[in-house]
Amino acid sequence: MRILLIGPPASGKGTVGRLLGKYLNIPVLSVGKFLRSIPKDHKHYEIINDVMRKGDLVPNHILGKMLTEEIQNSRYENGVIIEGWLRQISDLDYFDPKPDHVLLLSISKETSKERTLNRRVCVAHGHTYNLVYNPPRNEGVCDIDGSALVVRDDDNEETLERRWRIYEEKTIKTTEHYKKLGKLVDVSTEETPDKIFKEIKKKLNI
Repeated sequence: MRILLIGPPASGKGTVGRLLGKYLNIPVLSVGKFLRSIPKDHKHYEIINDVMRKGDLVPNHILGKMLTEEIQNSRYENGVIIEGWLRQISDLDYFDPKPDHVLLLSISKETSKERTLNRRVCVAHGHTYNLVYNPPRNEGVCDIDGSALVVRDDDNEETLERRWRIYEEKTIKTTEHYKKLGKLVDVSTEETPDKIFKEIKKKLNI
């Protein structure tokens, strides 16, 4: 099974992806984490790092090729959950994930802002926390691996505004494509993760 997650900034794509991956026993391909793991000696490191810091889109001819190569890995042969891809309809010209289901995760801009500005990520493995909804047991320390929690470079109001503009002007149009194909499932992610996941399982009949 292939599931594509689409939504505005901080709509819970990472959390939903993790829960679905564990439940279905299939890997998650987080495009954001994938790009942040690019080594400094990679030929596209500078452009990718600069674009992500500004909240813009990595050129789809570059990212599409990288994802096409990545998806060939045998770990994805039984299915995959992809989050962070398809920010504009032209992306499909460079990498079409051919999803069975497309989950549109919907939240308000106010919730997105609150989540983004209170997000903290551990430096070791990228475990994510929120100071309001899901704080660590000890301030500034990851519960799982004990590494320091930091604010991502792109978690600021200026970058958030740019990402929302891209989402409203470009990304939301991609959902019409999947709606016509009968693959779109719209889920509000304003609730707690448990309630959200229960609703997703019900709508996907899994």
